[in-house]
Amino acid sequence: MLADVDSMVVPLEVRDLEAEVARLRAAGCHFRNDVVVGIGGKQVLVEDPSGNAVELFEEGQ
Repeated sequence: MLADVDSMVVPLEVRDLEAEVARLRAAGCHFRNDVVVGIGGKQVLVEDPSGNAVELFEEGQ
């Protein structure tokens, strides 16, 4: 589990997490953490324009 996560997080599944992170960083998005790799896949938290947490998730192979 990630630390400092809001009580409600919107999860979005992506096909290529690294590419999405690079694209969003280039657009100026703020990330709450680095990509975390676990048994089920990879995930990262990005903030929406209102500061809410959005989890980007890529399922493990």
